[in-house]
Amino acid sequence: MVDAPWMRGRKRPGLQRVGGWFASLAVALAGATSALDAHAQVRAFDKLVMPGPLASAHAKYEPECGTCHVRFERAGQTQLCLDCHKEIAQDLATKTGYHSRSPDVAGKECAACHSEHKGRDANLRGLDELKFDHRLADFALLGRHAEIKCAECHSAGKPFHEAKGDCIACHQKDDRHHGNLGQACADCHGETSWREIHFDHELTAHYALTGAHAKIVKCVTCHVDEHYKKTPDTCIGCHRADDKHMGRNGTKCEDCHTTTDWKHATFDHFQRTKFALRGGHSGLACESCHRGNKYEVKLPTDCYGCHAADDQHAGRNGVKCADCHQVTKWADVTFDHARDAHFALNGAHASLKCASCHVERIDTAKPAKDCIGCHRDEDPHAGQLGERCASCHGEIAWKQNVRFDHDFSRFPLVGKHRDVKCESCHETPKFHDAKRECVDCHRDDDAHKRTLGPDCALCHSASDWHAWTFDHTKQTHFALDGAHRGLKCSSCHRQAVNVAADIKLDTACLSCHRKDDVHDGEFGPQCERCHTTESFKQLRVLR
Repeated sequence: MVDAPWMRGRKRPGLQRVGGWFASLAVALAGATSALDAHAQVRAFDKLVMPGPLASAHAKYEPECGTCHVRFERAGQTQLCLDCHKEIAQDLATKTGYHSRSPDVAGKECAACHSEHKGRDANLRGLDELKFDHRLADFALLGRHAEIKCAECHSAGKPFHEAKGDCIACHQKDDRHHGNLGQACADCHGETSWREIHFDHELTAHYALTGAHAKIVKCVTCHVDEHYKKTPDTCIGCHRADDKHMGRNGTKCEDCHTTTDWKHATFDHFQRTKFALRGGHSGLACESCHRGNKYEVKLPTDCYGCHAADDQHAGRNGVKCADCHQVTKWADVTFDHARDAHFALNGAHASLKCASCHVERIDTAKPAKDCIGCHRDEDPHAGQLGERCASCHGEIAWKQNVRFDHDFSRFPLVGKHRDVKCESCHETPKFHDAKRECVDCHRDDDAHKRTLGPDCALCHSASDWHAWTFDHTKQTHFALDGAHRGLKCSSCHRQAVNVAADIKLDTACLSCHRKDDVHDGEFGPQCERCHTTESFKQLRVLR
């Protein structure tokens, strides 16, 4: 049992006495029901069981325990704390500040660190200032800040959380610029010393201090009376009185002068006009091109704009002179047809003049890059072999080194066909006119006089006419047995046919032997019922 403050120093009563005391107290409270309302009874009871006075910061909440405590719910006390200390609740919500970042504090209940009921003078913070890591408070103590005492920034009697984190909040009296440069002191000053100034004039003010400007030590040389916002950023804005041209050359002093020295004028023609003065252009006087009102009239930057009268091609090669000529002199012509036109000039093409192919203006009509595009009229095949001339021909000459693999055509050359010259089958360069059927070329060699049709390959091969194979049983489903064996083809196949389908004959005996029928048809057409193919006189044995 924990002693209440009002019990300290007194003799602890026994359990029976304590129990009796509580019983007496309960009876007394029950009897006071008629005099006090229910709320007053609860308050009286809370005060009696309160373990001790609150700290002075919370003293005003002492009469109302419910302000900080939730009955029978210890975890609910933290939410009540955050309801009052909204700045801490905000830190936890945004995951900033000490209570959110510190691994010793984050996630704990408030009461774990801030104990109450220890008297008016109790230290609720429980903070060890010497061991406190200020980085966890979103403000690292760097430079001179690491040397100062807490009280110099954290006013006595005020929460630490109220201390401002921006420079001007503490150093407004030290601002020698009187607010003209705003409140972002850290843009120029460091935390070690005010006099250690770091300021990137180009990055922050968008005006680089180069040349003589970089030697200016004092800001007030340009920023008179500490005025910064309205300081001009053009040369003429500050140096109008130094302009010896009296405005005749305009206000862009930087076109000719640099920040190093006014007397040494330079002009980067490429940087200012995007037109580099190279080769023959480099030694020209300005008036050679700028003949009008000096710089107010913009001149063309393409070759043809100035040199149209010098064009010996009369515009046939277009207006992009730089594709072939250099700025050194017109005679220095460099043009890589493979690289620049994506068409290498090889073989017979290498010696051709430009006009041989470029008969029209190249900026309006570009020559074809495929063979047929230029040589269609020279095609002896009349388009039968397609438009990919390079598949067979080279660029040196049409008739030299012709390559063609007949095996990839519709008629592969096998057997004796490999030894035949092209002209034997192809009478003209219109190669597709050549026939592909055997009989088209070998009609005169047909010993069968077309009685076996036009498809010679059914029996013969391209290797040799005499090396032929034909299985009458398998290929016609009519076995040549008995007296049929050894017969010549012409014995049965006597009629010339034009298609293979007409080669088929009737397989009934009477279709060939009707005249040999001594029965005159009395026994019907099925001769094989009695006779065999060996001989008509040989009869089958009937059982």
